[in-house]
Formats: sequence, C-alpha cells, structure tokens
Amino acid sequence: MKKRFALLCITLLCVSVVSAHTVQTHTFAVRDTQQLAMDIYLPAQPLPQQYCIVYMYGGGFMSGARTESEAVTYARNMCSRGSTVANMGASTIKIMKNAIEMAVEDCVSAVNFLLAHADELHISPNRIILAGSSAGAITALHTDYAFANGSTITASLPDDFRFAGIVAYSGAILSFDGKVKYPNHAPAPTLFVHGTNDHLVKYSQIKVFNIGFFGTQPLAKRFDQLKLPYYARHYVNLGHEVSMFSAVTTELFESFVTNYIERGRKLRIDEYTKDAAIEPSEASKATTADFYNPRKRPAFSKNFQNIYQQLQKMEQY
Repeated sequence: MKKRFALLCITLLCVSVVSAHTVQTHTFAVRDTQQLAMDIYLPAQPLPQQYCIVYMYGGGFMSGARTESEAVTYARNMCSRGSTVANMGASTIKIMKNAIEMAVEDCVSAVNFLLAHADELHISPNRIILAGSSAGAITALHTDYAFANGSTITASLPDDFRFAGIVAYSGAILSFDGKVKYPNHAPAPTLFVHGTNDHLVKYSQIKVFNIGFFGTQPLAKRFDQLKLPYYARHYVNLGHEVSMFSAVTTELFESFVTNYIERGRKLRIDEYTKDAAIEPSEASKATTADFYNPRKRPAFSKNFQNIYQQLQKMEQY
C-alpha cells in the first residue's frame, strides 16, 4: 500500500495565556487503512471563546511530520500568546491536483472532528482559522476555495459554517477554470505572506489556457478586484524561506485577527518589506525540480535547516 502523507496530521493547541498544557493524540480519519492522527494540546485553564488555529505544515505533499521542530515551536509560541492552534501537515498537474484534493479531504475531516468535539475541546465553531506553510498553505487556501465553490470535497461541512480566517505562508491556488472565483459565498479574510523570489511555490503565476497556478501576487490582485478583505505581506528579494516565517510573524498574525476577524474590517492591504535580519539564501533560487530531485534534495533540506536555525536565534522567535 502506498503511504498517504496527509498534510493534516494535526497538532491542536487549545491555548490559554498560560503555557502549561497536556497533550492528547486522537485519530481523526482513516484512509486506505492508514490512521491520520492529531496531537491535541489542552491548556490547564481554557479560555472562553478562544480561537482554534488549524496549522498545516509543509513538506511538498510527500514528507513532514506534526512533531517537527518548526511546527511544534510555532504551536507553543502561539499557545503562549492565547490562541487556539492546530498544526497540520501532510510533477505533473494531474499529480498535484490529486495531492491537493487528498489534502483538502483530510483537512475537512479534521475540521469536522474538531466541530464534533468542540465542547470538550473548548473550541468555538465560528472561530476556526486555517493556517499553513508551503504545501500546508496551499491546502489552507484550497480548502476555503473549494468550500466557497460548493465542491463535493467540502460537502460534509455544515451549511452555516464559515472559517474565521485563512493564513498562508508561501501558498497558492491551482485552478482549472481560469481566474479564481467565489460563486457560492465569499472566502474568509485572508493573510498572505510570501517571498517575491519564490520559485518553489510560485509567487507570481503559471498559466496555460484555463489552467493556472496562482501565488500571492495574482491572488492579492484578484482579492482586490473582488473587494475581498485581505492583507498581503510581500518579502522583497526573498524566496521559499518565507514559508518558515510563521513563528516570527506572530504580531502580524495577531493584528490580522484583531482587525479582520474581531473588528470585521474589510481592509485590502499590500505591504512590501525587506527584512534586514534575513539575507537572501540559496532557498531563494530553489525550484520544484530541486525539491523533488533525489540528488539535490539532501542539499536543499540542509539549506532549509540552516535557515530554521537562523530564525531560532532571532529575538522574536
């Protein structure tokens, strides 16, 4: 049996302002006899009306783990700041399409599990935020996109349910029908974070006839055209290393939640910034071929590990 790498093996952090917590592991779905599990971090003193941030880690739809240092660090960081978080992780166009559909299917199963156990986990159903890095960001964006388009993949979600927000670190949407559209209902307020030199998850777009892979640049433009609320932070001259910025942009996340979700402001903002603490690395030159090439993968992985270590040393990490 071929192993299914679900981006949605979740680490759920029901958080309080106190970092103390207990951890439970639950199976939220079974696919082809493979159990998909989530680690649920429960606070010692749950807060009323707290958010549940469902965080999906990266890994190119083929690797990654919910216990990875980056995912756990992000989760604990957000936990200490008083949010509810869920860490979820795990070519040709056809292969990518199938991978995304499987990831979205698993994401929906995970969300349904959380909704079914909302009371015992102290989750507010109207305060679930999808967030992700790289492939996880693609999954977060696609889950809301499929839901807003009435896809059969998301049909099991309650009719009156809506995601409170979407947060995408180096994400994109794959469309087979031209520009992205939201015919059934508007998407959730969305926070985009992307490097302008990202060639792994394209910052701009790849388009052939009606098939398009749209990164933050065209998505932000499209949201602006449709007058949809969004905040896009464009990191100038950086590449796919920005996918690892989730733990160093917590203030941006909190501002997004306060303004777009709590206050319901319909802002449309593009912010272009240069981070003096992070120099462009080899990751800025990385392509999809580098990631999936067995010969290049070891050097690619080592490079990203070095970036992660640099981020750990930053004061705000």
